[in-house]
Amino acid sequence: MGNSVPVWAIVPAAGIGTRMQSDIPKQYLAFQGKTLIEHSLDRLLSHPKIDGAVVVLREDD
Repeated sequence: MGNSVPVWAIVPAAGIGTRMQSDIPKQYLAFQGKTLIEHSLDRLLSHPKIDGAVVVLREDD
């Protein structure tokens, strides 16, 4: 029971924000000094049981 399995988060961030009618994809919009993807990663990576994260982006990002 002493062996723990590493836990990684997969963060899909490949949207282009068409419903928001913005020129900037949602994940790159700034909110309170950081982009939305930064806020998401900060929250995920601050969890003690999450070892890392993989962000899935569009090929041209």
